[in-house]
Amino acid sequence: MLAPLVLAEVILAIVTAIFFTAFPLSVLYGALQGAIFYLVLTMGLGALFRSEIAAALAAGVILGLNIVYQGGGDNYSRLSPLFNPLTIEDSGAMEIVAWTIQNRIGFALAIIALAALAFARAERREKLLGN
Repeated sequence: MLAPLVLAEVILAIVTAIFFTAFPLSVLYGALQGAIFYLVLTMGLGALFRSEIAAALAAGVILGLNIVYQGGGDNYSRLSPLFNPLTIEDSGAMEIVAWTIQNRIGFALAIIALAALAFARAERREKLLGN
């Protein structure tokens, strides 16, 4: 599931760099972080709800609420997997770097925790169905 995300991001990054504009390479991880977070969230919700469609709908609602919470990108909340440090203008460089590191490490740990919980839930469900 991760390989198609990485492949799509590489292709889109190449097309963007060729036809539109150059960009810092740090934005690639930021975009991948949001995609992986919602991928793992949907996987966990799928194990919880026992339905991929219900999980996708729930993850879509959570994504929509996250976008509304951020104000369409004008609000730079560090508590979002879609955090973009390049939109912050009224803070110092050291604060922005610290917030970015906190966000990236925090969401990497959240992704690992969500994946572990999802796999544990799926394993319990398979054991229940196997008996």
